[in-house]
Amino acid sequence: MEFIDGVEREEGAGPVLGALPLGSELQSCFPTQDLTEGRLQLSELILKKLEVDLECVTGVFQSPRLKKHGWEINRQYLADSNFTARVGGRAGRYEIQMSLGVPLIALSTALEISRLEAGNAHAHANQNDHPAMAYDALERFFPDVLKLDEVGSEPLELALDVCLLLHFHEVSHAVFGHCDYKAKNFNESRSLEFDADFNAGSMFASWLPELSSVERRSDDEEEILARLVKASFLLGAILKAKSGRSMKYHLPQNRMRAFLGGGVHVFTRTGTFPEYEDVKVADMFWDEKINSCSESMRTALARSSLRNHLGAEHDVAEDECQMMTTTHAVRTALKDGPLSKLGFGHAANLDI
Repeated sequence: MEFIDGVEREEGAGPVLGALPLGSELQSCFPTQDLTEGRLQLSELILKKLEVDLECVTGVFQSPRLKKHGWEINRQYLADSNFTARVGGRAGRYEIQMSLGVPLIALSTALEISRLEAGNAHAHANQNDHPAMAYDALERFFPDVLKLDEVGSEPLELALDVCLLLHFHEVSHAVFGHCDYKAKNFNESRSLEFDADFNAGSMFASWLPELSSVERRSDDEEEILARLVKASFLLGAILKAKSGRSMKYHLPQNRMRAFLGGGVHVFTRTGTFPEYEDVKVADMFWDEKINSCSESMRTALARSSLRNHLGAEHDVAEDECQMMTTTHAVRTALKDGPLSKLGFGHAANLDI
């Protein structure tokens, strides 16, 4: 079974790339985006940084673990300007494909969020409203960037975290048996997405300290938590906006909690954060953490190009109820049933 996150095409995405394109080759992949001067340099920079991240996690995970058990996961880039990631294969042989549009759209929206957050702080200080951006960040990639040094490190890091989390989501579909199982209905499809989110959150929390780039690496679990919350919130919103079958996804605010659930599993195991026996006390603790990490981003998202894909308050509450009941129950049944014999994580007793 193949999983596609983001834009889906009947004829597939663009051609597979043998190497990351730079200069005029990269410009030809995005003919409508006017990637020149600072915009081109910025696009090249995020692609190079993403490749460093993905090469690192591929080496850390694939070499010692997958190959030992005869498994293989290959990854490729697609010359496609849309936000698309896919994974397919069976029986230990899988391939992950990510379009070039993923890092650029992630960066475009991260830049928008960063500027709106800065504007919110300025507006709060001056008791004035700050206007939304004048363009759609999903469709136009940072058109007002003229020089590379105009862009700070925070939006770049957020965009890279979004891409890394999406990669882990696709890896999870492969190693936990999803690709070898055909979902029977909508609820099973949703539950497989939830399971991939949870495990991607665990991978993110576990492997951020292992990244080869000093700029990207962190062993501060408070920082890792904040990065996971923000990246999963933005990723969920982008996927809601760009997917042709967005109903298979829970709303971004709730989906963030699925990713975070995997991270919490790692954080409590290391002893940095407390593990509560009382579920209500635990929920209160993590709700406070989430709110402190995401309040500024939530305000910015509500005014961003993604604002129509967040869901109204009553929609979020209804969606959360569905996630905590139906999705959770179906996921448990799948994990205890057919997936228990299919996934590498189970076969190799892999503790993500």
